[in-house]
Amino acid sequence: NVTAKLISCNDFKEEFDVGLGVHLCGEGTDEAVVKCFDKQASFLIVPCCLGKISKVVVKGLDNLDLSDQYSAVDYPRSQWLKGELELESYLRYTRLGDYSDGNGEGGSNVDAVLAKKLIDVDRGKVAEEKGYDLSIGKYHPLEASVKNDVICGISPNHNA
Repeated sequence: NVTAKLISCNDFKEEFDVGLGVHLCGEGTDEAVVKCFDKQASFLIVPCCLGKISKVVVKGLDNLDLSDQYSAVDYPRSQWLKGELELESYLRYTRLGDYSDGNGEGGSNVDAVLAKKLIDVDRGKVAEEKGYDLSIGKYHPLEASVKNDVICGISPNHNA
């Protein structure tokens, strides 16, 4: 059975086995994946823009109580990238990789694509660190959207 909901991931309280998220803006992708981790659910996510991540993180840092309007997702996501980048550098990559026409903020098309890939690999690495089998790819036809990245995580519970 499939149920569709249009609500914040934080407000979704029902049980589920597979999470599906399409064009989740900014930290929405990460919040959906965290919800899947909490439920030990597999997921198929099509991320969207990245630039909003830096805006939410900065607002959250300015508002030390991190009320519900700000993401409580920790960046970088994976232990791997936390060992390589400080938060300020990570946020620069989110801004650079935030593109809809092929050009991120302050860089070339190649820079934007590589920055976006880095953020998605970080998202995948955190899933692997939690025991998920992971696949990162593109959905087809490629012309359907500039934002055609797909992150698929199979829960350790579904591998048995």
